[in-house]
Amino acid sequence: MAIPFVLGLVIGGGAVYAYNNREELSKQVKAKSKELKAGLKKGQETLDKVSTSIKSGAKSLTKSIKSGVSSLQQASTTQKSTPTSASKATHTKTTKSTKPKSAKTATKPTKKVAQTTTQPTLITNSSTI
Repeated sequence: MAIPFVLGLVIGGGAVYAYNNREELSKQVKAKSKELKAGLKKGQETLDKVSTSIKSGAKSLTKSIKSGVSSLQQASTTQKSTPTSASKATHTKTTKSTKPKSAKTATKPTKKVAQTTTQPTLITNSSTI
């Protein structure tokens, strides 16, 4: 039951001290507020510098990604549209042989497979023990 009484004395004593030293306390509060304003201003400047560097980095990254994508697209279209000379020859041979000229003369292309058979050989050792 004594706790509220003690708490009241402490708060009352603090209020009396603040009232008697209000000029000194107001000077301290003003000095601290100036420091706080300066710190906030410095923080804002730092934040602005960092945000501009992040924005410029993001723009350059976006440009490099777009150029990489476009170069990949160009590479894929050039590979599709211009086959190499070896693939051209293979392509023309396969398209000519499998393409029927008319419906009456259409035949199924035959596939010849070279059959190689090898006979197993028995190796014997003729040396004596």
